[in-house]
Amino acid sequence: MAGGGILLDHGWHALYIILRWLCQDPRTISATLEKRAHPEWPVEDTATVQVNFPEAVADIFLTWDASSRGNSAVIEGTCGAIRVDDDILLLTGKSGEQSWKFEQSLSQGSHHPEWFCQVRDDFLQEISGAERSGENLAMASRCAQLLHLAKESHARGGQHLSV
Repeated sequence: MAGGGILLDHGWHALYIILRWLCQDPRTISATLEKRAHPEWPVEDTATVQVNFPEAVADIFLTWDASSRGNSAVIEGTCGAIRVDDDILLLTGKSGEQSWKFEQSLSQGSHHPEWFCQVRDDFLQEISGAERSGENLAMASRCAQLLHLAKESHARGGQHLSV
């Protein structure tokens, strides 16, 4: 109803997490947006996005066309992998595997009150004027730029666009 679509509603979060993890500026982005489950909607329900960095590639797949709600992520590197499967974190490395179970699954809700206090405190520090760093605004601007370019890429048939 508000005109978001899955890319805007959830892609934003994937992008800022990836940008913080990699600490690199992206070089290119490409995207394909689909209306798989809800063709009558004016916005997409599925997004496939690739962001290329100097030393990494991030593939993002988001969909509302699923039989159940879930979150998963995989980070692979030269020394191993980190896998998240909703309520399980699995670390695989040269010395074997280790896993942890979260108290609640990531898909249980979308508000995550356990994170809110830190997010609020960071925001208040950002706007307080005392040593204003501009990090939040810079990240928001970068994510908005990437979302815009992803939509433009889709309009151009999934073409890789320079960032």
